[in-house]
Amino acid sequence: MKSLKTEAIPKLEELRKGLSQMEGLRWIAFIFFIVLMCIGTIGTLSKLNSLFLTTIPTSGGSLSEGMIGNPSQINPIFALTNTDKDISSLIFSGLMKKGSNGEIVPDLAESYTVDETGKEYTFKLKDDLKFHNNDSVTTEDIRYTISLVTNPSIRSPKRANWEGVTVEIIDEKNIKFSLKEEFTGFLENTTLGILPSSVVKDIDPTSFSQHNFNQKPIGAGPFKITSVSKTNSGLIESINLKSFNKYALGKPYLNKINLRFYGNESELIKALKTRIIDRGGPVSPEGTLELTNSKIETSQLPRIFGLFFNQSNSKVLEDISVRNAIDTGINREVLIQNVFNGFAVANKSPYPKKVDQNFSTQDANEILEKAGWKMGENGIRQKDSTELRFKIATGDNKELRNTALEIKTQLKNIGMEIEVESFELGILNQQIIEDRNYQALLFGELIPRPENLYAFWHSSQKDFPGLNITGYVNGKADQSLIALLSEYEEDKRENALNNFINEISKDKPAVFLYSPMLLIGDNTDIKKPDTTFGVLQERFVEANKWYSQTDKVWRIFAKDNLIE
Repeated sequence: MKSLKTEAIPKLEELRKGLSQMEGLRWIAFIFFIVLMCIGTIGTLSKLNSLFLTTIPTSGGSLSEGMIGNPSQINPIFALTNTDKDISSLIFSGLMKKGSNGEIVPDLAESYTVDETGKEYTFKLKDDLKFHNNDSVTTEDIRYTISLVTNPSIRSPKRANWEGVTVEIIDEKNIKFSLKEEFTGFLENTTLGILPSSVVKDIDPTSFSQHNFNQKPIGAGPFKITSVSKTNSGLIESINLKSFNKYALGKPYLNKINLRFYGNESELIKALKTRIIDRGGPVSPEGTLELTNSKIETSQLPRIFGLFFNQSNSKVLEDISVRNAIDTGINREVLIQNVFNGFAVANKSPYPKKVDQNFSTQDANEILEKAGWKMGENGIRQKDSTELRFKIATGDNKELRNTALEIKTQLKNIGMEIEVESFELGILNQQIIEDRNYQALLFGELIPRPENLYAFWHSSQKDFPGLNITGYVNGKADQSLIALLSEYEEDKRENALNNFINEISKDKPAVFLYSPMLLIGDNTDIKKPDTTFGVLQERFVEANKWYSQTDKVWRIFAKDNLIE
């Protein structure tokens, strides 16, 4: 192969000489050509760069969040009110936590195993876990927290979750729980927030609920308290939180969250309208009508509202054709629009999910006609001299009353006469529900996970204090409910759930109507992962991932922070 002769390459001096001899137009053309080359090169590089760049969330920004109700026991072993639970979920961490899709994922735990019997759970902690006071998180903190929950003197509402569970510390990072019976829902119990034993061990259990720790607690969660402001009467009116840079799942993006507390919805809405707070809730469907300049963030809650029938108290409701006609004759979409301003999800299932409602007044009338219920001259159907009348009992809040009245109006169109009775919540629980003293009950059930259906529908729960308020007894349904408690394989659990729903749909012990929505007024541009949650305070399950600021980096450096 011949080598390139050096004489073929122009020398620097020759280039200079050539450039100096260029005439004006040639010189301009040369410069123009060079500029085009530079622009083209820059453009090409820019396009290549954009192919590799992506947007990621970055640390920074703050949020002012409004809540209804003043906190008093910001402690996961005591928290009962929504406000206390909300704040506790930001400050404390458990072995596990709820993920964005409602699944149970590790928090303080690095991993866990379940033995072949399904009764022993062993957890391993992550390395270098810290509480907000910089104390290390160890298995002793977990054991001590659970000992407080199960201590009768504490009177924790979480006690039932841990009764019969044996706790064994293997070492500082490994801990084992032994259950008396197999229970697939046990992982949810391990989302319990862990307390620092070094801080709370000297508190008298009998007076723990009144201790100052509950108003300025220390946890290991994504945010820590920096200050608490109180009114002259001693009520907490605001709490300032700061991101915790040693949080087990990484430092949150938002630097600060300011929590402000209001006595009622009107005060909260006023704060939203005047931009005193960035976000706030929950607000009612009616309240959203005032927030014309705010976004309304909506999330379906895992609650099912419906008519629960006590057939032993009503002859007409013993007739399956009547119950089928009620199910077919209620237009759920119209009910939701008229009562909830559209903020609810139509439902015909005992488990929260959207399903087709199959509404038809004509079909409902045909069901009753075929069953011998003939329309009377007074517009009320009757059969064998028995008129199609029954009573609906419900709570005395506005939404429940209006729902019952809407049902009364709609079912009038198919020849049913309904009397609505509303009761104060205490009376409803103690005199109506406990005594099963109703014909039809308009009520709601909280069902965040399929295994929670057992408490509401298994035949063993039909007598008080059981929650099977229809007295439903069905052997096939019982078998499916037991499978939901004991099966770990997802396909078997799905099959058990579908079998149970089929039995309920066939027997109609209740007519399911709607699932409500959580409504939050929002004045921000803060971005959040799409989240499915079970209860109100779970709206903060991914608060560590909320962000307001972004940056662009090469895709290979983005890792899990990529914004699609």
